[in-house]
Amino acid sequence: MKTATGDIDAALSAVNARLKAGAGLQEAFEDCAGFRFATTGLTARRIEMTLRARGVGDGADVSAAAQSVAWACELSAQAGCDAGSCLEAVRVECARRRDARRNADQALAMPLATVRILMALPLVTLLAGEAMGARPMAFLLGNPAGWGMLGVGAAFEGCGIAWMRWLVHRFGVRAGLAGSVGPAGLVEPSGSAQSKRGA
Repeated sequence: MKTATGDIDAALSAVNARLKAGAGLQEAFEDCAGFRFATTGLTARRIEMTLRARGVGDGADVSAAAQSVAWACELSAQAGCDAGSCLEAVRVECARRRDARRNADQALAMPLATVRILMALPLVTLLAGEAMGARPMAFLLGNPAGWGMLGVGAAFEGCGIAWMRWLVHRFGVRAGLAGSVGPAGLVEPSGSAQSKRGA
């Protein structure tokens, strides 16, 4: 799935620029979306529509960012704090997650390539043995001992693949890439109805 967090960063910067120019919060999003909302009120759905209108593609990052922006807008309305500061916090968090994802992808590129090579080695070995006339497939499939060795090898291969998948998932969790949460320092308001309303 293609990540569009960089576009989210640019879209939120555009909204903040409209706020600094004197626009209201909803007006800023409408200006950036290029159309007016049917009724007043910002929802996560409408914010997501604005992000997509700014060229942000599909992906879980878009929905998560829209939800975080909706929380930030509601926090601004409830606490009376500056909306631009709240949106800037979301923008910074989106940029942080983008950089974390990029760094994680770069860190995992070489290990994943190595794993793919190791996964292919048994098949390459069998093909090489057949090419040399050793007939390993006939041994593996032609007697009980061969079937036993094939089963043990497949079990070890499966365990290795499962272990590597677990390691990659654990690395993603530690890098902050698993799941979608609100930005650091912004907590979902309790009893929030605005974030649950549709467009």
